[in-house]
Amino acid sequence: MSEQTYEWFGADYQWLAESGCLTLVKALDEREALLRFGADVATARLMTFQDAAAEVMASGGSAALALAVAVDGGTLVVEYNQFHGEEPAVLIALSAGTTASSVARTINGAGSFTHAHNGSIRTAFPLGHPDRRTGTAPDELLEHLPPPGDEPDPFLTALGLATRTTSVSFNATALQGEFLGAELT
Repeated sequence: MSEQTYEWFGADYQWLAESGCLTLVKALDEREALLRFGADVATARLMTFQDAAAEVMASGGSAALALAVAVDGGTLVVEYNQFHGEEPAVLIALSAGTTASSVARTINGAGSFTHAHNGSIRTAFPLGHPDRRTGTAPDELLEHLPPPGDEPDPFLTALGLATRTTSVSFNATALQGEFLGAELT
């Protein structure tokens, strides 16, 4: 598999890169990914980013949605200004029998990379600080990690690492259409 980079993401989706969570999960469809994510699949419906933004605005910002789309190798789950995908319990459930990785960043710049395999958190670290690894196999990805401070955008670097760890990748086209969206519980 060739190295996937996400420079285009930072330019076109800066609003999401500044406050959101992207989770890649191998070999699950959108509905199963949302179910394991803790979403209420009874509320699942097709929606675009614009539809989701309108729903969040109409709720006064209280609506919590996860948007899932099939991509190369699995499913991408997107959360804007929500961070369920970085929670260990979510990644443990999501990765049962497969692999999942999440990348999250808050509006204040804090963020994380978390990789789980078969129900176990293997490697996790704060964005920009890969030297602060935790998990059951914290050194497993060591050869793929840049030295601390040697990455132009830790969020984009972590997206590339998520692709490497899950064999799931996406491009801008995947983000421009409809998602299966559901309310998070």
